Parts: sequence; structure tokens; C-alpha cells
Amino acid sequence: MAKGEAVTAEPFDPSKVAGDTPAAQKRRTPRKPRPKAAAAEPPDAGDRDDSDAEAPNWTEEELADVADDTRPPELVAVETAIARLCSGYDQNDAGNAQRLIAWFGPNLCYVSGMGWLTWRGTHWQRDEGELEARRLCQLLVEKIKLEPAHIIATPAQQRLLDAAAHAMKVESDDRTPAQHDLIGRAAALRKELNSRRSKRRNFAVSSGNSGRTTAMLAQAASFKAFDQKKLDANHMLFNVLNGTLVFSRIDDPEQDTEGADVVPRKIGHVDIRPHDREDMLTKIADVEYAPEATCPEFQKFLDRMMPDEKMQTWLKVSLAYSLLIGGNGAQKLFYHYGLGANGKSALLETIGALAGTYRTTVSPETITGDGQQRQGQQANPDIARLFNTRFVVVEELPKNVPLKENLVKAMSGGSPLTARFLQKEFFEFTPIFTAVLSGNTKPAITGSDKGIWRRVSIIHWKVSIGEKDPSRVEFPELMRRFAAERSGILNWLIEGAMLYLGSSLMAFEPEEARAFTEDYRMERDNIEVFASSMIVPHPGHNIQAGKLFERYQQWCAANGLVAAKQRTFGERLGELGYAKKTGRVYEYTDITLRALPAADDDPGWAPPEGFE
Repeated sequence: MAKGEAVTAEPFDPSKVAGDTPAAQKRRTPRKPRPKAAAAEPPDAGDRDDSDAEAPNWTEEELADVADDTRPPELVAVETAIARLCSGYDQNDAGNAQRLIAWFGPNLCYVSGMGWLTWRGTHWQRDEGELEARRLCQLLVEKIKLEPAHIIATPAQQRLLDAAAHAMKVESDDRTPAQHDLIGRAAALRKELNSRRSKRRNFAVSSGNSGRTTAMLAQAASFKAFDQKKLDANHMLFNVLNGTLVFSRIDDPEQDTEGADVVPRKIGHVDIRPHDREDMLTKIADVEYAPEATCPEFQKFLDRMMPDEKMQTWLKVSLAYSLLIGGNGAQKLFYHYGLGANGKSALLETIGALAGTYRTTVSPETITGDGQQRQGQQANPDIARLFNTRFVVVEELPKNVPLKENLVKAMSGGSPLTARFLQKEFFEFTPIFTAVLSGNTKPAITGSDKGIWRRVSIIHWKVSIGEKDPSRVEFPELMRRFAAERSGILNWLIEGAMLYLGSSLMAFEPEEARAFTEDYRMERDNIEVFASSMIVPHPGHNIQAGKLFERYQQWCAANGLVAAKQRTFGERLGELGYAKKTGRVYEYTDITLRALPAADDDPGWAPPEGFE
């Protein structure tokens, strides 16, 4: 680039240069042959005779870099412009923060409570964001080493140097005192400029120290602060390896809309667009979108393990709702239940592998048991990890260990949760995920309130393949087959999303699944079963509350059930509509009791309906 020529370049796109490995740069930017010397001349210092210009005091290493430079001219122009800009920044931590933003700013954002996120070309990465940000700080050291070449005289200083150069052409004995003074001032200026260049080189080296890196990031955080609520804010976007899927509801173009009373019918729609920083997506699925891809092996598996067509559709819609669409507006929780070798684990692992970072696997201990609650200032990374995830998998819940129902309701209810990663600040977020649980036994739900039961949908896997069955395919082989069909399985899920977007989630829950869940609710709510099977309306007849509770305890013992506490028993009967009057003793009015069989070996004994 000749001196005096204006720098013209395309707008700076750090995804093409900043932080790229050489291999990535080669992929992103086609290299073009060009004369080597033309790319890296010292920058413009104003219109002047080149012979009189103050040349930077370049080191041999810098000159060698210029000679070996084979980068495209447009890339050199951009880097030259940035290095020239940064040469004017202070030699301190704040100046380095400005340099970091100038070189890599579009690839960085800082979120309180989470730390640094870095753009990876497809999504914003949090898990290794801090490490990547520090790596960019190390790359910045090499960028600072470009700055000495741009520490040049200002226009006013250049006029001084030009005048001194003109005075130098006069014989020494013929120079005036003013010319001697001018030459002396020019020499001092050149010395000062060379000193500044030397100090900048030393500063570049010291900027690689750990303390300066930490301070640089701390200073830069305020410039790149970002509201975490804007991360993954569009729940209708789903990030895949070759772009971002955009889901939407649109008017059905095939609907006949003639007539004043016609209500527009909505259908689902999906499109794909390039990855975009502005979407602020922090997740990416491990699958490419290929509209024509199919999954014959996966479909064969479903036909064998879940042969009912309506149940297959329910699987497709519920899994698509859980993964492809964020928000969980229906506040559902799906529990996959069945004995071993029934395919539920294979299905969840397949969908989870496809989901990539949209999946978070949670330990059963997080949502079960009666463990001690963390104190207010303690970190809860198991909850913090659920931030903006969509597909939360909890596999193999332990038998008879109760769910933490208040936590489950909070996690699926759209209410904000407060969480903290280790060594980070607290932050608040609203869950957008759908929890998918599984177990060989039914979930241990102890509550009888509708708040928990309306969230639960149990999907029963009835088919089981024995170890000696010749058609049995071992788990690793099954996963290998399904991995080869991942794009086709994504299309299977998209079919489910289209069904959901054209209607509603619960429109696809089969009566079989609804009845199974309701039967189990009745089974767990043994107070309601006791009331329906043992209490008979009898106007004018009352039973003491204590006597009724004793009969309930006897009934539970006879049926091998765990009796509820007396207070819970009374509250539940009140919810069921049984009237109680106060007085010397509490009594339930207008009821009587059926006789309780003496023992389960009595020939006339049978368990109440709803029990096995």
C-alpha cells in the first residue's frame, strides 16, 4: 500500500480472522497471490516526500514478518487499520481492554453470574468461554507487537521533521541558530519516538503475564456486559450444525377462507437460515438438517417397541415439544416407565445425543429424596446448569424415593429460579426446559394436589425383549445404527413439531396414556381410594374423626400401603367434599363405613379397585 493512499476495506468481521487457527483462516478466507512487499509498508504519515519521512525503527523480526507476509491485501488493510487505532491506546490494563475489544470484541460478551461467552462461529459458548477469552488475551500479545510500526509523528511533528530535514541540506557552517535548534529538536523527537516504540514492544511482552490478562478481562467486562435474559430468548429457534432452524405458526395456505365466520387455521412451518451472532444462541444440536433424510432403522425400532400408532405419535410430539420448542408453556413432565429391555433408554439416549448441548443430564438425587436444602449463600451448580437448556434428562429414578415435588413444580412451572455456579455471582432465570424422566418403577409422587399431577404424563413401555431373543440388538450396535440416521431422526422430530404447532400438545395424548397416569394417581392417592371404596353416604349418621382415621390406618395395613399423616388425611377428605363439624370431638357427618375384611386370606377378600 503506497503512502498517502486511503485505507479501504470491507467492514471488519472477526469471525474471519480474530482467534482463528491457521486452518480455520484458510477455510474461511481464500488466499490470493500478490506482491509481498506491497502489503506491509509503514502507514501513512501525511503527504510528504518519502525521502524526508520519519521511518519507524522496525526490528529485524518485524521486517522478516513483512517479507514473509502472504495474506490477502484486504486482510492486511483491516489489521493495519486496527493496529493503527490501538497504537493510540494507553499502556495500561484499561488500554489493553480497549485493544481486546478492537480485535476480538464481536466474539466476546460478558454475562453477570456466568462470566465470559465466546462466539464459535455457530453459537456462543459458555462452558469454556473463560478459557477462550484468556486465549484471545494471549493472541492479543502478538497484535500489540504490530503497534510500534504505527507510532509515528503527528502532522505537526512531521512538519518539524520535514523542516529539520530541509535544514540538514544546508552546510553546517552556513546554518542559522534557528536551523541548528530545529535539527536538535528533530533529533530529540526521533529519539522520543524510538523510545515509545521500544516501550510498546516491552509492554506487549508483559501483557502476556497472568496478572495483566486477568486485569484486562476485568476491565473489558464493563464494555461487553450483556443481559442474560437476552440469551436464547427466541424459543422458536433451534441451532443445528449447518444453520439455525426457525419454527413458526402460519395461516394454512390451503384453507378456504371465504365467508365472514371462517377462523384462520394455523399450521407449523420450519425454515433454516445461517448462524447469526445476533440470535444470541448458546446451544447447538449435534446434527445437520437434511430435509430429505430418513430413519428406517429408527422407525423399525419404534414399530417393535411401541407398536401402537397413537403412542408413537405421542412420543414424536412430546419429544419434539421437549427439544425443538423452548418454554414448556404446557408445564409438562414426561415419565417413561417400563421394565428392563424395553427401549426407553435407547430412545432417550438417541434423542439426547442428537440434542447436543441442548441436553442436560441431571442426577436423580437432584429431584428426589429429602436431602438437606442448601443454605442461601451456597452454590447450586446442579440447578445453574439448567439455565437455557431444553431437554433435561433424569434416568433411572430410584424405587420408592419421593420426588421433591415443590422443586419439580418450580422447575416446570415457569417461575424464576435462583442459582449460582461455583465462584460466580447468583443469577435468576426462568426455566425453558421440559424434564424427561425414566425408571423401571413408577414415580414416587406423595402429594395429592393437582399442581403436581397435572404436570405428569406417564408413557408406558410395555414390550420387553429377553436376552435370548434372536431379534435383540445390543445397545452399542443400536446406538451406532441410530447415529447414522441422526438427520432422519431430526426430521421425525420436526414432524412432531409441525403437529404440535398446528394444534396443541395435549391434543395428541392418547386416552391410554391419560388413563394410565390417572390410574396411578388414584393408586398413589390412597386416601381417595379409601374414601371411594369404604365410605358410604348415610344421612344423619356421623363418625368421629379419630375413629375414621383409625379405620383408614387398618385399611392401609390390610392392603400393604403407607398411611398418610392424620392432618393430611383430614385435609384430603375436606378436598373430596366430606363435611366435618366441630364440638367436643370432631365428627364427619352423613357417612358410614363398609366392613373391613379380616385378612387377605379370607375367601371373600379382594383388593380395592385400582390396586394390584
